[in-house]
Amino acid sequence: MVSTSKFAVYDTFVEALVRGDVEEMKGCICETFLATFYTDETVNIVDMNFSEFCREIERQRKAFPDFGQDVITSGTTEHDEAISVIHTMTMTFNGVLESVDGQSSSVGTGEEVTIIQAITIVFDENDKIQWLLTRSNLSATIEQMFPTE
Repeated sequence: MVSTSKFAVYDTFVEALVRGDVEEMKGCICETFLATFYTDETVNIVDMNFSEFCREIERQRKAFPDFGQDVITSGTTEHDEAISVIHTMTMTFNGVLESVDGQSSSVGTGEEVTIIQAITIVFDENDKIQWLLTRSNLSATIEQMFPTE
């Protein structure tokens, strides 16, 4: 059974992430932290260490200045050494979204987007976050805003 301390660690991590407090986030993770993103139906898988994860969050924060401000959690589940959280985040695309490789960018449209995320958080034996697995519709949402012909 997962202890409530795991939920507290995750909540602290998310609050620090929204504020951009990298040091506080580091206090919630283990040395082997890995973040994995499944970004749409095409199963676009991206694995990131902590510094890569922080760069990705900053990339998204530039495009969506209200990142993390309007989040509704619709469910939580406990597993053996993990928890799962499902939430919906509404943001406004007002900034510049650079491509992951930094070669191109898309200018914000002012459009409000809704991202649905299912997150599984695996903890190590010290209740530190070891693996953060996120599945979302972010890529599909952005692609709808900038269709290619």
